[in-house]
Amino acid sequence: MDGIGRRLHDIALTDGHQDVANAMTYVFGDAACPDCETGFSVADQVSSDWSATH
Repeated sequence: MDGIGRRLHDIALTDGHQDVANAMTYVFGDAACPDCETGFSVADQVSSDWSATH
């Protein structure tokens, strides 16, 4: 993680919110498509999907 995801993760850890920090690794992390195994940024995909519908 880098950028805003890293910053939010670090703040959550500093403030003692381990569960929130853990969630940040999913929201701002990377994933792979289960069908084609192509890697992608979860945040970028959510952002592009949201932009396409609004």
